[in-house]
Amino acid sequence: MRYKGRIQSYEIWNEPNVHEIFSGSPEQMIALTQEANKILKEIDPNITVVSPSATTVNGVPWLRTFLSVGGAQYVDVIGYHFYVWDAPEKIVPLVSQVRDAMSKFGFGSKPLWDTEAGWEITNRKTGRAPGARGVYGTVISDDQAVAYLARSYVLNWAYGVSRFYWYAWDDGQTGITEPEDLTPKSAAKAYNEIERWLVGSRMMMCDHYQATWNCRLQRDGGYSGWIVWNTDGSRSFPIQPSWGVKRTRDLAGGTQNLSGAKTVEIGPKPILLENQTR
Repeated sequence: MRYKGRIQSYEIWNEPNVHEIFSGSPEQMIALTQEANKILKEIDPNITVVSPSATTVNGVPWLRTFLSVGGAQYVDVIGYHFYVWDAPEKIVPLVSQVRDAMSKFGFGSKPLWDTEAGWEITNRKTGRAPGARGVYGTVISDDQAVAYLARSYVLNWAYGVSRFYWYAWDDGQTGITEPEDLTPKSAAKAYNEIERWLVGSRMMMCDHYQATWNCRLQRDGGYSGWIVWNTDGSRSFPIQPSWGVKRTRDLAGGTQNLSGAKTVEIGPKPILLENQTR
């Protein structure tokens, strides 16, 4: 009752496929989910109930069991933690596995949320260098985090995930601020920029050829944008004349005039090609 009208979404359980977090069976979790849904909806019918969110590729069998015995009938949203401990593009096949399970058991129309994912980022407090073994896989640099964060948001949306929550703003390992004083890292500034690219846009397509990715956005008023990157490193990307590209935007907020250009250099950090300035 205390949080009625203040908290709109409730995730029933964190990572139930991890034995240290939940030692019961999927059937027991379904009973808990059913009861929690009943109580929450009695307090506030407008609450969004998110399923217990399994994590990593190891969580897919748990989710299949949960769905196969009807667990999703007691939730509004299927939640999942799409941790991949590798490049963000590995999210795509994992999302496909989760979506296939949802469809197989009759819950394909429910929204899918990525309620937690991220990578351990080097920071002053832990002192772990990029490439070292961290609490959450291999530690990445702040510069890598810029690329990974942006690509994660684009790919989640492009492949059917309605919401994505980076874990977390101020976490001691995966946070995009320094733990000691909450100074924003470069990845935090990239978060602000990728929001500008995506919010208010429509995702039209996202595809790749080998290591080069191209995701097209549209807005009202004839605007088109192309988010492009190459996972392997710096490459020359050919600009199609029909796109009418006028400029690029980078994840630091910088812009470059590209009118008439035939190619542009791309790399692991996505850039946005635009046919209009805004």
